Amino acid sequence: MYSEYPADFHIHTCLSPCAEDEMIPVNILNMAKLIGTRIIGICDHNSAANVKPFLEIASEYEILVLPGMEVQSAEEVHMLCFFENLSGALEWQEYVYQHLPQIDNNPRYFGHQWLVD
Repeated sequence: MYSEYPADFHIHTCLSPCAEDEMIPVNILNMAKLIGTRIIGICDHNSAANVKPFLEIASEYEILVLPGMEVQSAEEVHMLCFFENLSGALEWQEYVYQHLPQIDNNPRYFGHQWLVD
């Protein structure tokens, strides 16, 4: 016998340029609970910097949060990467950061990229 768990493995937070500023932990977790989602993957572009606050409060919503990251390859392929824990995600983040071009964000073109705590 198996169980079914509604899930969304590709959620961006306000850190990703494609997401709205309102995509903060409380809003995302409230909406997930409202629509019956039991598992979410937090996958910002090339960063896991906003995963920790989700992990800290997810149990209040009875939602499992998978630490993740959406990484873009040199060929412009986007891959969702998931990790057993936050430390694994942050370790991979450091590797990714070391290989990204050193370009400051321009909010005019890419919007704001917010870190949450």
